[in-house]
Amino acid sequence: MSTGKYSNIEELESNNNFEFVNHDLTKPFFPEEINEEAIASEASIVTMPGAFAKGTTRLLLEWVLLKGYEGEEHLQKFIARSLNNS
Repeated sequence: MSTGKYSNIEELESNNNFEFVNHDLTKPFFPEEINEEAIASEASIVTMPGAFAKGTTRLLLEWVLLKGYEGEEHLQKFIARSLNNS
């Protein structure tokens, strides 16, 4: 638990409906071709954080599918433009 304390969930351990999953909530996206010697953080075109505002996850995925990383408009500008036009 790198961003929390076990004591925050300790009382839930006895609940049969509770399961703690220790997982990184980020998701990296990679281009179709990657230099074999590149490390993931350098090869990744974008990383989806664990929390996002409403609608922005869809826009991030759209930007990846459109290969926005190959253009001049970075992800944040794409999201801002898309939200302003909706």
